[in-house]
Amino acid sequence: MVVVWDEPMERCGRPWFECPLCKRRARHLYLRNPIACRRCHGLRYLAENLQQTPGVGRVERLRRKLGGCDTRPFALLPARIKPGRSRARHKQLVALIRAEEAKLVEQLGGIVCDLEAGGSNLGREDFANRPGDELRGYRSDIGLDGLPTDPNHPFNRAR
Repeated sequence: MVVVWDEPMERCGRPWFECPLCKRRARHLYLRNPIACRRCHGLRYLAENLQQTPGVGRVERLRRKLGGCDTRPFALLPARIKPGRSRARHKQLVALIRAEEAKLVEQLGGIVCDLEAGGSNLGREDFANRPGDELRGYRSDIGLDGLPTDPNHPFNRAR
């Protein structure tokens, strides 16, 4: 491993590793095959991942701003405008909430597909949407606990 020194201030040297692949300075090298910096291995910081995933917290914050409705995602939005708020701002908040909730639905759909592909014993027909579900932005046949609401569904018969 090559160690490179820099001197940001007089008499204050700092050691850096030099990445064998990209030749950039790095504070840490990762002992994988090959030894390299996090950029070469494609590793990301936790904060980078959190910023790219649509968050429930963002939806809750927007719903609190809207006022007069449940703050949980996918709850009904009020048709009334909060006193003192313009109609345009109300429509803007509703559009932002719907966009964030659509991102959540997309993310959850990807998770379901990943679970199905991972060897789940459920068939695709168990997760098939009914006509119109995509317009409403939710699955009406799945309850809040994540289980099907139909009493004749195999999950509910087993209980």
